[in-house]
Amino acid sequence: MVLLRGEASAPAIVAPEARAASAGPSYAALLDELDRRIGGLQKRADSRPGDWLTRMHLGSALLERAGLTNQVHDFARVEAVLDDAFSMAPAGSGPLLVAARFNFSIHRLGEAEKYLDMMDRRAVARRDEQTSARVLRAEIAVQRGQYEAAFAELTAVAAATPVAATAELALYHAKTGDPAQAEALLEAALQATGPKDPRRRAWMKLQLGVVAMERGDLRLALKHLQEADGELSGWWLVQEHIAEIHNRRDDHARAIEIYEALVRTADLPQHLDALAGLHRHTGESQRAEELIARAAARWEEQLARFPSRPWATRCSTTCIRTAGAGPGAGAGQPRGAPGR
Repeated sequence: MVLLRGEASAPAIVAPEARAASAGPSYAALLDELDRRIGGLQKRADSRPGDWLTRMHLGSALLERAGLTNQVHDFARVEAVLDDAFSMAPAGSGPLLVAARFNFSIHRLGEAEKYLDMMDRRAVARRDEQTSARVLRAEIAVQRGQYEAAFAELTAVAAATPVAATAELALYHAKTGDPAQAEALLEAALQATGPKDPRRRAWMKLQLGVVAMERGDLRLALKHLQEADGELSGWWLVQEHIAEIHNRRDDHARAIEIYEALVRTADLPQHLDALAGLHRHTGESQRAEELIARAAARWEEQLARFPSRPWATRCSTTCIRTAGAGPGAGAGQPRGAPGR
């Protein structure tokens, strides 16, 4: 699922049963910190009209934010900054990796490959950028159903640089029907992630929860999701999964409570649709129709701005991985799951 909203940081939304266990930083605090960094980079860019490198770092930070929030406005800001950077960069250079990751995040796979090809033609490329590019090519292959090629590349990268591809390899196994291997790799990646990176730790535990949900173990899934909330409290992506578990358990009142909070703060069409379905199930058809109408307007807004992006799909992998919550996130390569 995706979140669409303006520039303001989202307030924390925490399920009652998760709040007591929360010990880490909050999603709202994380966005506040990121917004301060973005503000500083924006001021620097404004004072340096010909500096594409500063705009590369600004675009990276904005992509990190977009991957956390999945807001149309945030993705639009990334696109504008990248366009500005390329307008002043020498031919064949510029923020190529950030541009590749941005285009992957909005499902422009051909455009993403174009920028990766430009990276390959550069005389010198940093080793970490080469690794990120290899993983991104493998992720594009997964999106296209080219599983054999994706598996070979992810396996090779994970063997050489585990931190760069272990989690991506886990998601490959989850997608191709091997949840046990996916869980083992996610646990290994989690063990390798220190407590000073709560965003990545929350993302790993979220993925463990998703794997458990997909094989029907809702008790274990809820445990993983509550632990994810303990790492980064109030993250909408965790909360929507908790709501889904309550819905599957026929605890509709608890699911409605969480979705109502998400709708008040995020105004996200997937949440509006989910809440409409719950209200229709409980006999509140008028409220359901109101929510459906609101959701339709949001869908139109999203599709008009970025028609290639599969907004309606759950964002527990791609959107996060484009922006800084997933494995390998950093200033030079913001990620979302937090992308590459």
